[in-house]
Amino acid sequence: MENNRIQILKEILLDLHHGASPESVQELFNQHFKGVSALEISMMEHELMASEDGVTFEDVMSLCNVHANLFKGAIADVEVADADQEGHPVYVFKQENLALRSAILRIRRIIENISKPENEPFKSDLLNGLKHQMTLLGQFHNHYTRKEKLFFPIMERYGHDSPPKVMWRVDDDIRKLF
Repeated sequence: MENNRIQILKEILLDLHHGASPESVQELFNQHFKGVSALEISMMEHELMASEDGVTFEDVMSLCNVHANLFKGAIADVEVADADQEGHPVYVFKQENLALRSAILRIRRIIENISKPENEPFKSDLLNGLKHQMTLLGQFHNHYTRKEKLFFPIMERYGHDSPPKVMWRVDDDIRKLF
């Protein structure tokens, strides 16, 4: 991994931090990169926060969605042995993410349909379904807690402390919504 790549990524994020439009930095990104690794992004974030450029963790958090869109489709997949095998932690977390997303979609559908006059005969069933889906959704806390206890310490042990901080903050924001 070249330090130059990380330096260019830092400059791009600093440009965003100083008010450059996402379109202009996207153009710059596309000129220099066909893809980036999660490791490069992690190192760039770490170096930005450790530098004297005045970028704080909160700044990285506020730019998170912007740089996620910037890197969208350009982040190289990380190969993890057996990650697609039942029982592997990555597999389990992916399945739980899908289940949580499905519960949210079902809740949305129920809410959209519960007050329709043609669904009045099924209102009791819809309410029971809504309660069930809310119970499933309520289990998300366990999902995030396990992720934070399983993955974050490993990442931090290897010096990648920025991604866990960002993910922890996002997880906390999700918890607040619930």
